[in-house]
Amino acid sequence: MTSVTRNRSIPEVPDLTLEEKIGQMLCLGWSAPDCLLQMNEQARECIAEMKAGGMIIMSRNVSPNQQPLPPVDSEAVSNMLHEMQSAAEIPLFIATDQEGGRVARFGAAPFTRMPSALTIGQRGDEELAYQAAFVTAQELASVGVNWNFAPTADIN
Repeated sequence: MTSVTRNRSIPEVPDLTLEEKIGQMLCLGWSAPDCLLQMNEQARECIAEMKAGGMIIMSRNVSPNQQPLPPVDSEAVSNMLHEMQSAAEIPLFIATDQEGGRVARFGAAPFTRMPSALTIGQRGDEELAYQAAFVTAQELASVGVNWNFAPTADIN
């Protein structure tokens, strides 16, 4: 949880309007040419008008589509997510897919490229699995991501 969400009260469900209750069930992404490292108009509409309960960060939001991937600007990501949290009346879930292996939305330094769940599982080392998950969680939390769609049942 970022400082933006720590100091805000979360309303009780009975206190929400029907529109807010529906919005809280949505986790939405945003795109368009201006979606890289900024909260564009589409993202603002998702938060302000649709009352989204969550926003999902995809590669297109944190890294330009080029190879090799340049380093991720962690400060810019953090500022973008802070802006989103500030725009939301109810604190947002900020989600991403950072599963390891081929699935890494934050795919370049300073974020650690983790091996796939299959590779980690084949080692049979619970401590290694714990450490990989811990490092991933710490790195994501440092920029304001509070929900990672990992680990998952798909291991390959």
